[in-house]
Amino acid sequence: MLTNLSVANKLRLGIGGLLALLLLLAAGAMLAINRMDAASRQVTTVWLPSLDVAGELNDLALTLRRRELTLGVVTEPARVAVVLESMRALPERLNAALDRYRPLIVLPEERRIIRELEVALRAHLALNQRLMQAHAAGNIEQVRALAGEGGPGINTITSLLDELRSLNSSEARRAGAEVEAVGRFGDTLIIVLGLIALLVGIAIAVMLTRSITGRLVNLSGAMDKLAKRDYAFTLKETADKDE
Repeated sequence: MLTNLSVANKLRLGIGGLLALLLLLAAGAMLAINRMDAASRQVTTVWLPSLDVAGELNDLALTLRRRELTLGVVTEPARVAVVLESMRALPERLNAALDRYRPLIVLPEERRIIRELEVALRAHLALNQRLMQAHAAGNIEQVRALAGEGGPGINTITSLLDELRSLNSSEARRAGAEVEAVGRFGDTLIIVLGLIALLVGIAIAVMLTRSITGRLVNLSGAMDKLAKRDYAFTLKETADKDE
């Protein structure tokens, strides 16, 4: 087959084959890199931020609980003022943190937890509002009763947040393991493609050597014999269709 091609086309075929192999190697490397980048990006843009916001929600819920309990026992006006000021800001901060979490939802299980968390948080904030009104009315006994009543609600909220953080931690570990697995796959792929490229490149070099260099040596020998007026030889290259 190669004998029917011109020398220029043989060179083009060989160089083109090597370039195709290089492109294949580059494509394999890019595939591995893109998969690693996607897995890494999921860790940094989804699971870690989700963990941060879930942790913030948990801290805010526990802070709200402590303030509610404190409000039932503290009598000093200065301390009461500080507690009240803090409590007024907490519902808004809790809702804002929940709003920041919603765009990060990926899994159906997360969506289920967030729905239950919204219900529990809404119920507790309504109770907290009643507690604040009771305190404003000077009814400390009702404040203490409502603070005790709010315990199960806060426990539900923190349990849901623990579940949410556990889910995010698990997914972050899974994504991290995927990054490592893709890295190993990429290393293997590049090594295999590199070896294939090397072997095919050697094969192309050998074929071109035999097809061009070897025949040129034969032609050179024939010309030498002709120069010496030795015509007793057969030159099979005369049947070839290239230069």
